[in-house]
Amino acid sequence: MEPPFIVGIFAIVSTLLLIGSVILTKHKERMSILEKGMNQTDVQAVFGKMYGSRQALSSLKFGILLVMVGLGVLVGGIIDHLYNVNDGFMPGIILLFGGVGLLIFYFIARKSTPKE
Repeated sequence: MEPPFIVGIFAIVSTLLLIGSVILTKHKERMSILEKGMNQTDVQAVFGKMYGSRQALSSLKFGILLVMVGLGVLVGGIIDHLYNVNDGFMPGIILLFGGVGLLIFYFIARKSTPKE
C-alpha cells in the first residue's frame, strides 16, 4: 500500500463520517422536537426566524467569494503571462482577492443585518 492509496481511503472515510454525523445530528434534533410535542408550524416558525436571513446571506457570501477567487485567477494569469512572475504569486493573488471578497461581504452583511 502506497501513501496516496492510504490518503484516498482516509479522505473517503472522513467524508462519510462527516456526512453521517450531520444526518445523525439532524435526526437527534427532530426527535427532541417530537419529544417536546411541538408541531410542524411551531418548528417552522422557530427555525424560519433563526435561519431565514442567514441562508440568503450565506448564498451571497459564497457568490461574492467565488466571483472574487475567479477574478483573482484571471488577474493572476494575466499578470503571470505579461510579467512572468514566480510560482508563489498565483496562490497569493487568489487568496488576496478571496479575502477582499469576504471583506466586501462583511460590509454588506453588516448594513443589511437589523440591530437588536
